[in-house]
Amino acid sequence: TTCPFPIRFNSLSVLFNNPNYNSLCVVNGANNSDVSEEGDLYLEPKKIKKITFTFTPFPEDVGKHIEVTQVVLEQGSRQVCCAVLVWSGGGGSIANNADSTLLNLSSHNEEIANNDAGEWNRLRILSKLSVIPREPMVEIAFEHDQPSLIDEIYPLKLRLTNHEETTVSNVKVEIGINTETSTTRSELVWMSLDKANFESDEKHSLAFDVPEISDKIERELYVKTSQAGKTVLAAKVVYEVSVTVGTSGHVVKCVCSKVVTTSLDSIQPFKTTCSLVTKEFFRLDKIHEGELFMLLVNIKCSSPWPLTVISSKLQLSDEIQFEDDESESQLSGVSLENDESASDCFCLVSKTSDSVSRSVHLGQLHIEWRRVEQSSELPSVVTDVDLPSTTIEKVPLSIHTELPSYGTVRTALPLSYTLFNKTATVQEIEAKIEQSEHFMFTGSKEIHFSILPSARHTLNYKLFPLSPGYVTLPRLHLSVPRYQGDIDMVVRNMIPSHVFIKPPGKDITT
Repeated sequence: TTCPFPIRFNSLSVLFNNPNYNSLCVVNGANNSDVSEEGDLYLEPKKIKKITFTFTPFPEDVGKHIEVTQVVLEQGSRQVCCAVLVWSGGGGSIANNADSTLLNLSSHNEEIANNDAGEWNRLRILSKLSVIPREPMVEIAFEHDQPSLIDEIYPLKLRLTNHEETTVSNVKVEIGINTETSTTRSELVWMSLDKANFESDEKHSLAFDVPEISDKIERELYVKTSQAGKTVLAAKVVYEVSVTVGTSGHVVKCVCSKVVTTSLDSIQPFKTTCSLVTKEFFRLDKIHEGELFMLLVNIKCSSPWPLTVISSKLQLSDEIQFEDDESESQLSGVSLENDESASDCFCLVSKTSDSVSRSVHLGQLHIEWRRVEQSSELPSVVTDVDLPSTTIEKVPLSIHTELPSYGTVRTALPLSYTLFNKTATVQEIEAKIEQSEHFMFTGSKEIHFSILPSARHTLNYKLFPLSPGYVTLPRLHLSVPRYQGDIDMVVRNMIPSHVFIKPPGKDITT
């Protein structure tokens, strides 16, 4: 005070933005003037009076601000005469007043104690404080061995450890996906708690309650992702704990929370390539209606752990069928390490149609697999691979070749081509066969003939190999005036181009 004589006030009140604290910061002084020069509200000239209030913030104010809105001093009696002094914002208006004598106590009287004046000038007025949560002492940890493989049921272990001095209660745990840092879409990530088979109850987030934790608990978490990338899982735990505040032994129930994250990388289990080839394994850009072709499937293991292929099955479109009955997969029971490959082959044929040319999608390949060291309680995984699309072209002819699997140098090798007219019209055909340095042959080198609808014509040749090895056969050329496409390409896809020729045997004399 800067008053030249002592002043005694009757009451001091500190008011807050939350009225529930107002009753906790009140000092009532003496109303009797005969009381000695003592008491909390007895202010001496040029002296600083310190009054300390202590209270515990309410749990519902965690994360909010507590602000002093007013400081109120009352002097006198409300029944007779009363003076009320009000400062807004905890005295901030006084601190900002340049004319305030309170800010310049040392300039009034040289006899003022330098300690009090200096202390007053060093005061910082803080009328607002933030209520921060109590530091949680419950540890959350994810335990897992990544990366995960797409579409597999990936197990994680969630461990909660209590480091509080007492048991925590009303524990609530929420597990979700941090969409800001994840590269996978949240709707393509599913979770399940304590059970591996969750097809009937798939969720994109989880929540569960624990009545209390005295030491630690563990829960099994299962995650399935259908997209390659990084998924950031966030686990939030909220719990209550009783804490003793100060030396008075006052017990307060605190609500604490903690959030931890873990990153889960998902990768493809296989890298799959599919190709269409002829019977001689030459690449096909398009297939011919009713003609046999082969689908080659190559899978390469990209998993860091060995995988076992349980089966692979083709789901063909309505335009394609198997040449014979559906055969068993060649990959069944095959185990692959990282970067190892395996192949499967399927003989297929296209169904007939009225369209001259049409584009079709072949279908899907279903690969059923599991980790070699995977728990038997976890189900196997089915990965669907889209087969390529191709063009089916209607051609007028089908060619069947009869040729031994091998021949011998200077030994006759029979060769015949049987041409079948697949159309409803007569086909005029001109056939030529090229000369070859690897063969002499007998038969018509150039011939013109007609084939009636649904009829056949056979070209017979007898070859005499001149050199051993895997040699090129004499090339057959056809000219079909009624066909506007590339008939040479059709012929190359239907007939063999090479044959293996053995060297002549040597006589062994004794």
